[in-house]
Amino acid sequence: MSFSGFKMGFPIIRVRDNCNGHEHIVGTNSHDSLHIDDSGKICYYNMQNGEGAGISAEFGYSFSGKQDGCPEEFMEVEFVSLDGLMKIIKEHAGISAKREKLMRESFRLYFEEFDKETDISESEGFSHS
Repeated sequence: MSFSGFKMGFPIIRVRDNCNGHEHIVGTNSHDSLHIDDSGKICYYNMQNGEGAGISAEFGYSFSGKQDGCPEEFMEVEFVSLDGLMKIIKEHAGISAKREKLMRESFRLYFEEFDKETDISESEGFSHS
């Protein structure tokens, strides 16, 4: 059996946080979840903050797609090739690495400052134990 010429598209489902306008691909946040409701509609749920899209009248999130701005029931989900999917994964890995580097640098600076403050206060007779 040959699969040459066989192409499969991978769905890229995006949601927008209605509070800050930030968009992300579902699955790139560890708190993301999808479920199908009783009517067969796909719903997004953020397990960290309890908000979602397609769940109730008060949406904290909304789906975004090719026809951005149209009602969610007419939103078209983007499909990408395996190469497109790999490109998205690579982009998100780079973004994640940059964020981690910034966070580690912030913690390093914080603890350096804490150590300096501790050294100064101990030299002035204060104990931190």
